[in-house]
Amino acid sequence: FVEGPRLRVAVEDGAAFALSAVRSAAGPREGLYDAVLVDAYTAAGDVPEPLWTKEGDLCTALSAGLLRREGGLVATNFLPDVDTQPALEAYRAALAEWAPGGLGFEIQAEGTGNRLAVHTC
Repeated sequence: FVEGPRLRVAVEDGAAFALSAVRSAAGPREGLYDAVLVDAYTAAGDVPEPLWTKEGDLCTALSAGLLRREGGLVATNFLPDVDTQPALEAYRAALAEWAPGGLGFEIQAEGTGNRLAVHTC
């Protein structure tokens, strides 16, 4: 992996990072990122709630312009037994004002059976 001007790594709380990025952006914008990919688990195997609930910092950041209005995407990797509908609903609600009309769907991975909750702008 090689960092560059358009590709970098931040090792910190992802939801807090997203919210901080939106809050520190100056002036009008069309979204800060093309995509947000979430692959994070607690010791119990759960995706932390701030990354997928309506009240979480990620959804707050999504509603404030974290993603591009057109072509943006948020995708979260859940374990096979998790219902992704609450996450998809949270992402839809968060993006409703910023980038209305996006599509939300689930993909199940072959082999692992993991479920990806995907919402587009």
